Amino acid sequence: SKGRTLDTIIVAGDGRYYNTEAMQIICRVLAGNGVSNIWVPQNGIMSTPAVSATIRRREGGQAQGAIVLTASHNPGGPGEDFGIKYNEGLGQPAGEEFTEALYERSLEISSFKTIEGVGDIDLSAPVGTTFQLTPTSTVTVIDPYDCYMDALKSCFDFDQLREFAKKEGFSLLFDGMHGAGGPFARRVLVEELGLPESSLLRCDPRPDFGGCHPDPNLTYAAALIKK
Repeated sequence: SKGRTLDTIIVAGDGRYYNTEAMQIICRVLAGNGVSNIWVPQNGIMSTPAVSATIRRREGGQAQGAIVLTASHNPGGPGEDFGIKYNEGLGQPAGEEFTEALYERSLEISSFKTIEGVGDIDLSAPVGTTFQLTPTSTVTVIDPYDCYMDALKSCFDFDQLREFAKKEGFSLLFDGMHGAGGPFARRVLVEELGLPESSLLRCDPRPDFGGCHPDPNLTYAAALIKK
């Protein structure tokens, strides 16, 4: 609501070019505007469904929203696309009412608050590490996967899925297209369900998505179809 300072915000991205730098800037702006708790995923990368799950589940749904750095399936890299999305308090994408109000507000801005004189946040720090940006604003490095896995396990029977994955003749290939979904696929398919590492294709996030267009269709996922 207008004039109300948010207390807890998640800042995450899909790993595209400038993801890390933008996260540093946004965290400082949030701290400059009095946000008390800023949660960032370890290594800065989080899939959009995982962000939504974390809003709803972490610490009883304490987060009031999330700033997600992604341009969805558009290409990334120097000279390519970059976007900022906002998820609201139930994990849902910001509605038109919110985005219209934000746009109108953006037309009035003549200055913005930030903080200076603090070092960068180490996004590779162990989960639970905190960085005190101001006396009242703290950045906490969180596990990118835990709430997402909780959400999946509340919907699906992982014991049965593990047994199914052991069936003779069953195989699966997941193409992460070097985006944010890759590490989550590894966590679910390999670490949880026991599928071989060969089930994963292009699951290491890269700032330019490996030069590919990260849109899973017959044109850009041709390598997956061939395999």
